[in-house]
Amino acid sequence: TFSQDIPVGTWRTHFSYNDARIISVTEDKIFCAAEIGLFSREITEGSLRELSKVDGLSDVEVSALQYNENSNVLVIGYESGFIDFVFENELISVSDIARSNLDGDKSINDVAFSSGSTFLATDLGVIVLNTSNADIVENYVQIGSGGVAVEVLQILVIDNSIFLRTSEGIQSGEFGANLLDFSNWTRYAST
Repeated sequence: TFSQDIPVGTWRTHFSYNDARIISVTEDKIFCAAEIGLFSREITEGSLRELSKVDGLSDVEVSALQYNENSNVLVIGYESGFIDFVFENELISVSDIARSNLDGDKSINDVAFSSGSTFLATDLGVIVLNTSNADIVENYVQIGSGGVAVEVLQILVIDNSIFLRTSEGIQSGEFGANLLDFSNWTRYAST
C-alpha cells in the first residue's frame, strides 16, 4: 500500500520560488527572496535550503534582504514592518515596528551593517538595531531639512559615515556626530 513520506504532524511546503525579487550574495552563498518565502544556494556544493513561515519566518512579503558575514546573520525585512534575524541555529523575530501605532507605511526598504549595528531604511526614518540580539537601540526620525520626517529608501554605510537616499534626496552623516539632530546631516543638491 501507498504511504505518506512525511511524518504525521509535520508540514512540507510546495511554494513556488520562481518569482525572484531580491538577492543577497556572499562569498559562498546566494540568498533569494521570492513572493512567498526565500531560499539560499551554496555556490560550491549547489545545495538548496528553503525558508518560509512554516520554518518560523515572520511574514511572506520580503522587502529587504542582506547578509552580514561578520555576524553570520541574514536580516530579512518585510513590507509589514516585521524583521527576522536568521542566525545559523537561531531565528529572532522583531515585531516592534509592525505592531507599533505609528502612522504610515512600515515597510523595511533596505538594510546595512556597521560595527555590530544593523541599520534599517524605512518610511519612518532609520531604525538602528544591535546585530547580535536584534534589540532596537536608536532611531533617526525627522532628519530631513528643517527637522521634517523623510522616507529613507536606501542606506549605505562606508567607514565612519552613513549615506541615505531619502524622499528629499541624498544625505549623509558621520557616526561621531549626534545623528538624532537633523542639523548634523549633510544634504546634497540633486542635479
